[in-house]
Amino acid sequence: CGLSTSIFKPEAMKMKKLEFIFVLALAVYLIISGLDIEGFSKDYNSLQDNVVRIHILANSDEKYDQELKLAVRDRILEYTNGWLSGCSSADEAIAVLSTRIDEINNIAQAKVNECGYSYTTKSEVVEMKFDDRVYDDITMPHGKYTAVRVTIGTASGHNWWCVMYPPLCIPASGGELNIDDYDMYFTEGEIDIMKNCKDYEI
Repeated sequence: CGLSTSIFKPEAMKMKKLEFIFVLALAVYLIISGLDIEGFSKDYNSLQDNVVRIHILANSDEKYDQELKLAVRDRILEYTNGWLSGCSSADEAIAVLSTRIDEINNIAQAKVNECGYSYTTKSEVVEMKFDDRVYDDITMPHGKYTAVRVTIGTASGHNWWCVMYPPLCIPASGGELNIDDYDMYFTEGEIDIMKNCKDYEI
């Protein structure tokens, strides 16, 4: 037994040393990761809190219903353009949109009727979950956002979305996301999340 102990003791000591190094490295990693996670968490939460989106659902995925959805989108963005220009926060934007939500719905309903359809529209300011949405070189990460939600008919078709506040939707180009201006409204950390979302596991 004594011989056996003397033979394996150095190996056991080597294993303990390796285990100690591993635990130490893991501890350092967790400390660094913890700092990164805290910063990421702050930026991720502020991104959701400081953005108001618009979400329009088509009656169906039929071509004519999808075209109608885009026509409603263009009309809404045309009429609401400038509504939020004086807002300095998402809360102010939400207040404006909430007081004018009936007006938004009337705009949507009028466009549907103008196009010859009898669908009923519904518009509301809600908090809703979104999946990751990629637009050119930026990604809006999934999570819960405040949004103006406009449904057309049965709302069974694919949706369209954009960012109403900060005002990044451009009516003149058909409601595209004005990605040239997003760095005016978001912090460096928020922009990093949007531009490198695939590097994060939320």
